[in-house]
Amino acid sequence: MNGEGGRNRAGNGGGWPPHVLLVTNEYPPEKTAGTAMSTQFLAEELTGRGCRVTIAVNTRGTAPSRESSGALEVLRLRPLPLPMTRMAQRVAMLGRIAHRIRPDVIQGQSLSCGFLAYLAGRPLGIPSVVYVQGLDLYEAGCPARWTYIRWALKRCDAVVAVTHDLRSIALSLSGRAAEVIPHGLRMRGAHRLRPQEARSRLDLPQGARIVLFVGRLIRLKGVEYLIRAMPQVIEACPDARLVLVGEGEERPGLQALTRSLGLDGRITFAGGRAHEDVIGFMRAADVFVLPSLVESFGIVLVEAMSCGLPIVASNVMGIPSLIEDGVNGVLVPPGDTSALAGAITRLLADPPASAGMARANARKAANYAMPRVADQFLALWGSLVDPQTHRMPTSAQREGPWTTS
Repeated sequence: MNGEGGRNRAGNGGGWPPHVLLVTNEYPPEKTAGTAMSTQFLAEELTGRGCRVTIAVNTRGTAPSRESSGALEVLRLRPLPLPMTRMAQRVAMLGRIAHRIRPDVIQGQSLSCGFLAYLAGRPLGIPSVVYVQGLDLYEAGCPARWTYIRWALKRCDAVVAVTHDLRSIALSLSGRAAEVIPHGLRMRGAHRLRPQEARSRLDLPQGARIVLFVGRLIRLKGVEYLIRAMPQVIEACPDARLVLVGEGEERPGLQALTRSLGLDGRITFAGGRAHEDVIGFMRAADVFVLPSLVESFGIVLVEAMSCGLPIVASNVMGIPSLIEDGVNGVLVPPGDTSALAGAITRLLADPPASAGMARANARKAANYAMPRVADQFLALWGSLVDPQTHRMPTSAQREGPWTTS
C-alpha cells in the first residue's frame, strides 16, 4: 500500500496530510523500548508521506534538546527538579510548543502523555488523542486510574489502544469505546537476508541452532529463566546456542549466571545493536524467545513474525493478543524454567511444526505493516479535524465512534 493511497483515503479532503504533534515519554536514541521505537517508526512513515511531525519527549538526558531532519522535528524537554511541579512544567512547555507550531492534532503516546496532550491542545482548539500502550494501564494504581488516566480517557477527543484487551480495560474505566491500532512494523533491508548470509555478517556459527532473545536486560524481561533453561535445551539439542541482543542493568548478573552454569561457550551477549542488526539476528535465528514477566505488547514479537520465526513467549498481559498457542508460537507460564526449556526443545526438534508456525507468523506480520497502521491513524485524525479550519468541529465534543455514548 503506497503512501499516496493512504493520504487520499485519510481525512476529510483539503489540508491533508497533517502536521501532528506526538507527545511521548521515551524516544531513541536515549530509549529503544517498544513505545520509543514504535513512535519513531510512525514518525518515519508519516514524514515519508509528506506529513509534518513534531515529537515532544518529556525527558532529556544527554541527547540534544532539539533535532530536525526534513519534516521531522524532535524536541526534548527537561523540567526543573522542583518537587510536585514536573507535570505542570510539562503542560506549560507543551502549551508553548503547540502555540508556536499549531499542529492539526496532538497525540499522547501513553496515558500520561494523553493527559498532557489534552491540556496543551484544548485552549487552542486542537484535537487530542490518547494512545493506550499497556503498562501505564496494566500497572496503574488506584490514584492514577481515578485521576489523570480517567481524565485522559474521558476528555481526549479520541482514544486508541494497542490491543483489544487494553481497549476493554479502558472502556471499563471511562465508558468510552476506543479504536484498536497496534504498534507498526518498519521493514528494513535486513529482512531480505537469507539465514546463511545473516549468520555470516554477524559472525554466528552456520551449523548451530540459534535461540534468540532481543530486549532490555532487566528483571522484568525474565532473561534469567531463559538462561537457566538452556542446560535442558542443550542436553536435548547439543548444537543449540543462545544469543542475547540488548543491554541493561542485569547484564553483569546474567553473565555471572552463565559462567556458573558452565555455558560461556553456548551463550553470546551481543549487546545493544542498531535496528538493522536486530533484524539480521532474527533472520539468522531458528527460534525467538520472549520470557517476559510483564509485557503489554512486545513489538519485538511482531519483528520476529516478520522474519518468519517460530516463537516461544510468556502467557502474560498483551502477548496472547499476538501469539496463539500452538498456531504461531508456544505460550508458557512466566518464570517457568522447565516450561521454557520444553517449548524451545520441542520447536528445535520438530522442524515441520516450527516451519508451520514460521509461515503463520509471516502471514500475520502483514497486519502490523507500518503503512497500514499509518493509514488507520490518518483516518482517525482526519475524522477529528475540520478540513477547512484544520481545527475541531464547532461542537465541544464531536459525535462519532470514539466519543462518549
